[in-house]
Amino acid sequence: MKKKRILTSWIGYADLRAMALSLPVSKRTKLLKRFSIPEGPVDESGPIKTLLHNDQFDEIHLLSNYKTAINDLFSNWLGQEVHIHQVDLSNPTDL
Repeated sequence: MKKKRILTSWIGYADLRAMALSLPVSKRTKLLKRFSIPEGPVDESGPIKTLLHNDQFDEIHLLSNYKTAINDLFSNWLGQEVHIHQVDLSNPTDL
């Protein structure tokens, strides 16, 4: 019996900064400000998208403490079916 591969991860600042790179400058600036995403190093894909590009999963479950609008934008940017679970955590290590 084949094992099911399930990815569970937290949507972090690095992921959102990478997504913002794909937006026009005006929208990027607005998004980063609106959701208080701090400046920092950015790579074009971010950790989650890079992993999904290099590996296959049967299910993808992402934890997020962001509003639905940004979660939907992030999900569309990934280009794969993902399940985003709203959680009220200030730090992913609070799990």
